Amino acid sequence: MKLTKSILKEIIREVIVEDWKISKSHGRGQSWTNYDQNNIRFQITKVGNNYAAWLSKLPSGPGKYIFDLVDLSKQDIEKIKDAIVTATNIIQVGKQINSKYKKYSRRD
Repeated sequence: MKLTKSILKEIIREVIVEDWKISKSHGRGQSWTNYDQNNIRFQITKVGNNYAAWLSKLPSGPGKYIFDLVDLSKQDIEKIKDAIVTATNIIQVGKQINSKYKKYSRRD
């Protein structure tokens, strides 16, 4: 197998994601994946063909979200997930994502 740039990127992404504790669940017509690292939780939820994502410091509660986005495409989710799981400063990257995807924000 030839080691191409895309294969190398995928290998690096998998190694970085291993630093996160990943849990998956489903119910009430939706499925979600939680990515936990230290006191940070990143959640992706899929309902039908739409995706939602939020990032929060734990323990989370009302108003504790760094971002809470809805009606995202699969491509948007992949970009956001890659940015979050590879970030060295997750909070700063989360704030940049919140700014970039402001029109999808559930909480303003």
